[in-house]
Formats: sequence, C-alpha cells, structure tokens
Amino acid sequence: MKIKKISQTELEEVLYKHTKWLDAEAGGVRADLQYTDLRGYDLRGADLMKADLQGSNLFGANLHGANLQHAKLLYANLRCGDLWGANLRNADLQGANLQHANLLYANLRNADLGEADLRNADLQGANLQYAKTDDTTILRG
Repeated sequence: MKIKKISQTELEEVLYKHTKWLDAEAGGVRADLQYTDLRGYDLRGADLMKADLQGSNLFGANLHGANLQHAKLLYANLRCGDLWGANLRNADLQGANLQHANLLYANLRNADLGEADLRNADLQGANLQYAKTDDTTILRG
C-alpha cells in the first residue's frame, strides 16, 4: 500500500477532530492515519488513544509521553522513535519496527508485540507486564 503525505496543518486538524471524538463531541472523527508518512513529526504528548496508525511511517518521530492506548500500530515503522514514557497499553504493535526506539518507561502492558522488531530498543523501566510476543506472554513486573 502506498504511504500518503500529510502536512503539519492537516495532522493538527486530524488530532483536533480525534480529541473531539474521544470526548464524544459533535464533529469528532476517530484519527485514521493508516499508511501515513509521519517521519520525524513532533507528536509529544499527543492523545492518539484508539487511533489507527497501521502501516504508518513514524521513523524518528517524537512520541514522548504520547497516549497510544488501544492504538492500531500494526506494521508501523517506529524505528528510532522517541516513545519515552508513552502509554502503549493494549496497543496492537504486531509486526511493528521498533529497532533503536527509545521505550524508556513506556507502558506496554497487554500490548501485542507479535513479530515486532525490538532489536536495540531501549526498554529500561518499561512495563511489559502481560505483553504478548508471538505465542508467549511476558510476565515481567
């Protein structure tokens, strides 16, 4: 599938409508950022809970402290991304590329990491309790 480009202004509009959707306000729409090029974007502290980022390119993106609970990140490229303290609880990260990602103190509780590439990712202090990897479950507290 082809990756689509999005401007900073378009992204801000998507995030604004997504916030309204999360708050059940009129005019709100769930963020659909499937197969979107978000390389290097600054998404620090963004509320992307339940957002669809499947197949998106987030190479080097700053997601420091972002809320990605229940987000769809299947096959997303998060390589070299800054996810320090990000909330990825119950996120679907199957097949995601997390090589060299900064996951310091990230919450990955119940996240699905099946076939995710975590080579050289920094997981120091990360919560991996009940995270799923292929056919096993990580039970680290």
